[in-house]
Amino acid sequence: MENNKKILVVFYSRTGVTRKIAQELAAGLGADIEEIHDKKNRSGAMGYITASIDAVTRKCTEIENCVKKPSEYDLVIIGTPIWGSTMCSAVRTYLKLYKENIKTAGFLITYKMFGVPNVVRNMEMILDKKPVSVIDFKSGSTTKEQLAFKIENLKKELLT
Repeated sequence: MENNKKILVVFYSRTGVTRKIAQELAAGLGADIEEIHDKKNRSGAMGYITASIDAVTRKCTEIENCVKKPSEYDLVIIGTPIWGSTMCSAVRTYLKLYKENIKTAGFLITYKMFGVPNVVRNMEMILDKKPVSVIDFKSGSTTKEQLAFKIENLKKELLT
């Protein structure tokens, strides 16, 4: 980016939707990227059910060690899908583990139906800070053009 801010996009994706958006966002911002890996198997129907239950009950999960250090970045954009009207367990764990190391945060939220305000509130509470930006994408209805538009707007926000 033109302003030389060092940006990290860190995300969790069970189905690949959040991963795809995070990759586009990181590429558009010239940011580093890191995927959060949940040690619990979340694949298939049973994985979906346990993921939803863990999210709704606000449980943390065990995640693999992250390689990138959020303290080395000016901005960390944290990406989560919405599960049961809240963030996924892997992102909840990441925020709790690294909140002291995140100087400035942005949120990337993917969803199918609703829950964005609730997720934003919960992420803010864990981090004890407001994000500089919240970008959300409704699964199946966000076009490539809309994504490019949101990325350009975010760049403008970050440069001011």
